[in-house]
Amino acid sequence: MRFPAAPSDQLMYLNLATDDGQARIVLTFEGRLDPGRMARAAELKPVFRRIDGGGADEFVRFMAEAATPGRPPQVQVRLYRTDRDVLCIKISHLVADGAGALDYIGRLARIYRALGIDAAYRPQPDLRLSRHPAQVLRHVSRSELARALHRRPVPQGLARWGLPPAPAHPSPPVFLVRRIGVERLAGLLRYARSQGTSLTELLLAAYFRSLFEVLDPPAGVPLPVAVPINLRRYLPSGAAGRISNLTGALLPAVSREPGAAFGATLAQVHAAMQAAHASHPELAQVVYGSLALLPGVAVMRRLARRYQVACPAFANLGVIDPAAVHFGGAAVCDVSMFGPVQYPPAFGLSVNTFHGAATVTTGTCGEAPVQRLLDRFLKELPA
Repeated sequence: MRFPAAPSDQLMYLNLATDDGQARIVLTFEGRLDPGRMARAAELKPVFRRIDGGGADEFVRFMAEAATPGRPPQVQVRLYRTDRDVLCIKISHLVADGAGALDYIGRLARIYRALGIDAAYRPQPDLRLSRHPAQVLRHVSRSELARALHRRPVPQGLARWGLPPAPAHPSPPVFLVRRIGVERLAGLLRYARSQGTSLTELLLAAYFRSLFEVLDPPAGVPLPVAVPINLRRYLPSGAAGRISNLTGALLPAVSREPGAAFGATLAQVHAAMQAAHASHPELAQVVYGSLALLPGVAVMRRLARRYQVACPAFANLGVIDPAAVHFGGAAVCDVSMFGPVQYPPAFGLSVNTFHGAATVTTGTCGEAPVQRLLDRFLKELPA
């Protein structure tokens, strides 16, 4: 079964110059899964594999290998069985953003549970549901949309910055993980509330400060970070009916001020985020992105080279509900979500929360500055 690519899918295709277009999700279980039932749930028998013991090298290879854009399969699943079961899912970022990837996992879990009750169960997709980002515009007032269209969907004149450029033959992908424990995360939430900010803004302030420390950009120059914003917030249910890309981008810009305290950086980030939210650029991006693609992807690629902002990215994927990753008797004890592998100078950090603890991840080519960035990020977080 084939579906036409939505404009958001085509825009993600343009990003393949800066990343490998592949999201990875790693679920660790306390119990055991049924491999046969999982293969049927995924309906990916040619690419579903169970690895019994000694699978560390295979796990790394599978994580590092990206699918070919536009060719099936665009979802791949591996079950690694050692002292615990680890389910690794790769899904093309061309067809699913972070929330879309979580949507896929939720559907996979529901089908897996249903097959435990009825081995002949087959889900019936509702083909009437849309994947097109324009569906959100039906739930936005005319005045709100008019205000969004009155401003540029992407601010102009922002400085370009990032990691040192990759060599002609970049290093193999490296995946790095850091943890923020339950007690520390609870403390960060209390601190954010006491400052009148959100946890995302607090984490973003620490991210800016770690970038300033490691990359040492010029002082006093507003530097942007791309922050995805979920368009599903405009839908009545807060969720899409189909696995899809429904993401816009905010570009808050903050300047390095030598000697500034964390609170001063947090105030800058809060003001920049409030200003970015106020103009609703994500709505303008839906409209102008669709219009820009009418002449074809080739024209849009030329426009992207001219107007695309090169900067680091930060995604807080939010709290993952244990009910959304419920596979029956095998309880999930850990979830790690990785965005696409970024090619320097591009770089991105992702955070997801599960069972009260946060996981910080990145995938990159070139490990040295990224290790420093991650360690500095944790150090910059308020005690």
